[in-house]
Amino acid sequence: MAKNSKPRGYGTVLQEGNGFRAYGYVLDDAGKKKPTKKRFTTEKEAWDWLEALNRRNKTLTMEDGEAAPETVAEMMRAWLRKKDRQRRFEGKPDQKTWDEYRSIIIAWHAPAVGSVRLDSPSLRKKLIQHQNAIDKAVSDKTHRPLSASRKHNLWMPLRSAFRYGAQEGWISPDPMASIEKFAVESTSPREKVMPKVDADKFRDWLEVQGCNHRAGVCRLRWELAFEYGRRQGEVLGLHWDHVYLTDEEDKSFMEVAKKAKTRPWKHGCSKNTKGEWKCEKQARYCPNKHGGGIHIEDGTKGGKQVKPQIPLDSDVVTMFIAHKKAQDRERAAAVEHRTKSLLDPSHEGLVFTQPLTQRPYGPRHDATIFEKLLKRAGIKTPYHIHQIRHTAATELSDSTGGDLPNIAGILGHKSITTTMGYIGPDIDARRKALASAKALRMERKKKAAANVSGAVEAQPEPAGE
Repeated sequence: MAKNSKPRGYGTVLQEGNGFRAYGYVLDDAGKKKPTKKRFTTEKEAWDWLEALNRRNKTLTMEDGEAAPETVAEMMRAWLRKKDRQRRFEGKPDQKTWDEYRSIIIAWHAPAVGSVRLDSPSLRKKLIQHQNAIDKAVSDKTHRPLSASRKHNLWMPLRSAFRYGAQEGWISPDPMASIEKFAVESTSPREKVMPKVDADKFRDWLEVQGCNHRAGVCRLRWELAFEYGRRQGEVLGLHWDHVYLTDEEDKSFMEVAKKAKTRPWKHGCSKNTKGEWKCEKQARYCPNKHGGGIHIEDGTKGGKQVKPQIPLDSDVVTMFIAHKKAQDRERAAAVEHRTKSLLDPSHEGLVFTQPLTQRPYGPRHDATIFEKLLKRAGIKTPYHIHQIRHTAATELSDSTGGDLPNIAGILGHKSITTTMGYIGPDIDARRKALASAKALRMERKKKAAANVSGAVEAQPEPAGE
């Protein structure tokens, strides 16, 4: 049988018994891949079936009458169409995230490498030059290297487009996968976790402080992160309508159904003949700005359909009640002193609001508060808010013995594979697992030896002559 020389993602044919079996994939209406296979008598029939199957799949990723992508720009456009199908059928990414992907491609990647052909031998070199040019432009402007988060957001659409192109067989191999600067740093899940000493110190300090919103301290906000592993956007977007408190401890729960997300502002003025904005300001300072700010959106990061329901224990229920009373007093004072000024009707009824204006907290504001609280608690190491989620996931794993389905349900992951990226057993857990396995083996040996000994003793003595 001839060796499979087809590009990655095309499919394969293997000999099984007296026939051949072809392995490929089909696309559903949402553009999601599903593996498929079929058995044939001859190898040619199998390859012909795969070819027809791939032609069908490509028609679902292309516009009517459009050929396979030949340039980087065409491949990025095909990837955007795939994401748009996922947006319409699965709710993830949402419309605004898709708009951000498109704007990054148009502003950064298409002008630099969009015209390069996918089969060009200099494609890899062009990508390296493109990255160096962006790094230099940012450094010249800010006098500091591109931050890790900005770098991830900037390169994600291009990386995903090339990965998609390799899966579809339009390009082989993926040139970005072999460039060291584009490689994703692999770290152990345990390296993303706050050490237990610092996590316990911070929580103990919060317990003493309680809730003093004007001083920037809210125990409930951080307890939802440490105890239940809630994302920053889910906490800041939590609505009172989705918190169900009862006198019965085992019936109180909250539904994580919304998230807060900051969107960039857009200019509301026009450009002059030189292509410059008439207000001569950045978009966030434009007098006619629109579209930006904090938006409360349906669903979680896993999509609109992923809305986990989390049971609340009695301690957290008590925190919710105390927090509600404090917020009611703050809201009444804000109305009385006319300092309440919501920018969006959707901001009404949120659990976590600023005491003076009753507006929601933005991610940057929330992160700044976290940094200050760490210092006040005597913790010198700077941590990122998302590390709390990794800490919660690891504690859940250690306490449940790695019960992935339940951990995934609590964290709001659509796939257990995502959950596995959050947790990882430490050396002590591995030592205990090996010791338990050895103890079970020794127990089985003892039982086997006892059974053999018992069988020998039970044999009847031979009768005398």
